[in-house]
Amino acid sequence: MYVGFNFLKNKKGEDALRLGYSFDFVTSGLSAKKRTSHEIMLSYMMASLIGPPKPKVRTPRYRHDEN
Repeated sequence: MYVGFNFLKNKKGEDALRLGYSFDFVTSGLSAKKRTSHEIMLSYMMASLIGPPKPKVRTPRYRHDEN
């Protein structure tokens, strides 16, 4: 089971703070030392310092139409 929240996300999606919690329960391989585990995740994504992101280039080269 995983639960997560996004904080500080602006309209452009440049900066974001994420906080998450995960709980695992072992159902097979019962020889494990513990049957449960807990994880906490914290991440921060900053805006690019180099400049604006490059636009995506769309090309028909990899497009496969089914006829």
